Amino acid sequence: MAVKFSDFTQKQDASVDVTNMVGYLVNGELNIMIPPANLDTTYVVSNLNGGASPTISIQGTKPGQAASINPSTVSLTGSGATLLAGNGTTTIDFASTAYALAVGVNADPAVNTPVTLTGLAGGDAHTDTVNLIGTGTVQITSAGGVITIDGGSTGDVTSLNLGTVAVNTTGLTGSLTITPNTGAVTIASNTYNGGNNIGIVPSGGSATTFLQGDGNWATPTDTDTTYTFPITGNTAAVTATLTGTTGTPDPVLITGGTNVTFSSITSAGFTIDAAGGASAPVDDVTAGSAGTSTGDSLTITPTTGNVVVTSNAYAGGANVGHVPSGGSAGEYLDGAAGAWITIPAGYTSWNLTGDSGTTEAIADGNTVDVAGGTDITTVASSADTLTVNHAAISRTDTTSADSPTAGTSVDLVKTISTSAQGHVTAIDVSTVTWPAGGGGFGSINQTTGTGSSLGAITLGSTPAAAFNCLISISGVTQNYLDAAGTPNWTVSTNTLTFAFDPPVTATNGIQIIVIA
Repeated sequence: MAVKFSDFTQKQDASVDVTNMVGYLVNGELNIMIPPANLDTTYVVSNLNGGASPTISIQGTKPGQAASINPSTVSLTGSGATLLAGNGTTTIDFASTAYALAVGVNADPAVNTPVTLTGLAGGDAHTDTVNLIGTGTVQITSAGGVITIDGGSTGDVTSLNLGTVAVNTTGLTGSLTITPNTGAVTIASNTYNGGNNIGIVPSGGSATTFLQGDGNWATPTDTDTTYTFPITGNTAAVTATLTGTTGTPDPVLITGGTNVTFSSITSAGFTIDAAGGASAPVDDVTAGSAGTSTGDSLTITPTTGNVVVTSNAYAGGANVGHVPSGGSAGEYLDGAAGAWITIPAGYTSWNLTGDSGTTEAIADGNTVDVAGGTDITTVASSADTLTVNHAAISRTDTTSADSPTAGTSVDLVKTISTSAQGHVTAIDVSTVTWPAGGGGFGSINQTTGTGSSLGAITLGSTPAAAFNCLISISGVTQNYLDAAGTPNWTVSTNTLTFAFDPPVTATNGIQIIVIA
C-alpha cells in the first residue's frame, strides 16, 4: 500500500527552493523522488520542409524521459495570390501579387477599347485584357484612364411615309405632323386654318379669290385698281405716295445715304446720283495676259476704274495658280518649281527577308506570297488587306488509372507553364511515392480482463506509435496518459503491454483498435 505524506511546507518556486519532489506509484517502488527539472518540457519549433507548402513542427522533450514526445505539426498552404516559401529551417516567406489596371487611349469609337490587368509582382506576372466594343448606336472611347460610353440616339427611323393632308384645327405650332419619331414615320401636311394655326395654303383658290385670315378663300370686295404714285422731295430725300381712288394714301420716304443725292425730281420720277466718296466705281473689267503666281491664282488691278483680272500659273510650293502650259506626254508637273519635267525611271526592286532563309529581290511584276507556317494561315482580301490567322489547335486528352500500393510510386502532373499567348511551354511531372503505411484501421483486437497482468498482447497489425491504439474496457474509452502524464500502455512492433492490471471483464470486454 502507498505511504501517506503530511505536514508539508509550502514553496513558491520548485526549481530554486525544492531539491526533489515526492510521490508514490500504485505498484512497484511505492515511494519516489522526482527532480523538479524532470517535470519541465522543452519545446523546439522548426520548419520541416521548404517550398510552397511548408510545415511547422513543435517537438517537446523532457529530461530523463527516454522516448521523445510525439511532435505536433501545422501545414501552411498559400491560396489565391498569396505564395508561401519555406527554406527548411525556421523561415517562411509570404508573398502576394500586386496588380495594375490600365485603359488604352482610343479616340475612334469603331475600334476596341482595351482594359488591361497586369500582375506586377509575386507569382502572377500574367496580363489579362478585356476589350470593350460598342455596337449599334453605342460608341466607346477612352482618354486619360477614363472610358466614355455614348448611347447615341434613342431609336432608328426605319421608313418615311407620306400622310394625308389635314386641317390644322388644334393650334399646332408647325405646318407638319410627324408621328412617331422612330420606326415607321409618317409625315403629314396641315393646311392653314386661320389665326395662329400655321399651315400650308389650302386648296380651293381661283384667279378671282384670295386667302383670308380665317383660312377661307374669298372674292375681294374692293375692286378699285386705279392708283397714283406722285413723287415729291429734294436732293436729300424724296417721297413716293401710293394713292388709290378709294383708298388711303400710303407715303414712302426715300432718304439718300452716304455719297447719294437725288436730282431731276418730278411727279413721275427722280434720278439717284453718286456724289463720290472714298470708294470709286468700277468702269469696266477686262482679262489680262496670263502671269506667274506668287501666292494667289488671280491678280486684280486696279480695284476701281478699268479693272484687269489676270490668271496666274502655278509656280510650285504654296503659290496657287492654274496649270501652266508646256506639258507633254511623259512629263509631270513638279511641285517644287511648278515646271514640267520628265517622269523618273521605272520601278526599282526591293529586298524581302525573314528570321531565316535567303533574301529575295522583289522585281517589277513579282508577287510577294506571305505564306502561313505551322498553325498559321494567311488570307488576302479587298482594300489591300492581308489577315494572319492562328489555326485552331485541337487537344486530345487521355485518361489512365493507377492503383499504387504502399511504398510504390506513380507519376503525376505537378505544374503546367504557359506563355503570355496561352501556349504550353513546360510540364513538371512529379513521381509520388505512396507511404509504406496505409490509412484507416489496421486491425481490431479483443481480449478478456482478469484483474491481473495480461502480459504482451499480440495485435493484428503494427501501429505507428502507442497512441495509435484506441482502447476501451467494458465499453469505456481509456486515456493514453494517466494523471501524471505517464503512458497507460506501451507498444513494441505488434505487441501491446498494459502498465496496469486491467480489471475483470466479460469475455472480449477489452477492445483494441489499431489505427494504421
